[in-house]
Amino acid sequence: MTFFNDDGKKGWFDRGRGRARIREELSVLPLRNTVIYPGVVIPLTIGRESSLRLIDDAMEGDRMIGIVGQRNPDVDDPEGRELYAMGTAAQILRVMKVSEDSRNLIVHVQGLQRLRVLRYTQRRPYLQAHIQLIDERTSQDAELQSLFHNLREVALRIIELSPHIPQEVSNVVQNMESAGYLADLVAAYLNITMSEKEEILETIDVR
Repeated sequence: MTFFNDDGKKGWFDRGRGRARIREELSVLPLRNTVIYPGVVIPLTIGRESSLRLIDDAMEGDRMIGIVGQRNPDVDDPEGRELYAMGTAAQILRVMKVSEDSRNLIVHVQGLQRLRVLRYTQRRPYLQAHIQLIDERTSQDAELQSLFHNLREVALRIIELSPHIPQEVSNVVQNMESAGYLADLVAAYLNITMSEKEEILETIDVR
């Protein structure tokens, strides 16, 4: 899996870019079996007609969207009640066609900040919602710092033993100073269920 920053260079985690102004109403992109965490840059394959329209409109604006997971991945055209309440505000970095004879797109997005959907304000041609941005609750006490250092050592070991994780991620982990950022990065690579990934996204207190 290859990831890109918005300058076209390879990258895997970039929390520093996530302070752009995020609107209180965002177009919502539903995802099957995928959770986007703040700071993580990831490519998505987009094929649904409503999602293609959403991406097209977002590229004409500020490229900000909300990304929310589906409770049931088998639903082709989910309504708001069929999505999780928590998601991630994200920015579109890059868009390309899967192939010349396909309408499907590969869209590289970067998660910016957790969000909670307060209410959906539009159903067609794609979902829009009024959202609330969620700040993580953090502290710098000795217990949390100890947990952070232990998690970093475990993360480095996982990277070493996992051929599907780019080794460049190891450098990112070694330079991290935030437990919340590290937890999100680790969660992005864990081989766990959608509901478990969503549970991590909904965890605000990093302790």
